[in-house]
Amino acid sequence: MMADKKKNKSPAKKAEPAEAKVSESKRRENALSSMSIMESQYPGITEQYRQFEAAKLPSCSRCGSVDTASVQVGIIGRTIYLAGASKKIKLVPNMSDKKGKYFCNECSKFFD
Repeated sequence: MMADKKKNKSPAKKAEPAEAKVSESKRRENALSSMSIMESQYPGITEQYRQFEAAKLPSCSRCGSVDTASVQVGIIGRTIYLAGASKKIKLVPNMSDKKGKYFCNECSKFFD
């Protein structure tokens, strides 16, 4: 008897760059909408969000990815909202947990 051969399935395709930009644009739009609601509780949070989004961060020293974040210490209301809205912020609970100035969202490693 001939053994059944499994068909090779091609791995799921990643989103096309245009689709990624649309979803990224939508994410930012939703974040800004949330920020305007939070503005009354945390004055200046919208401007702070925009500064994080506009920040030029270095690429990862390990994998070379440009999807990196600035490490922020402390988990309080304002930083929680900012980190939830922006992929450019990585929160750590206290200074002893800070392992670098930046964090790679691709390989999940801290670096300076």
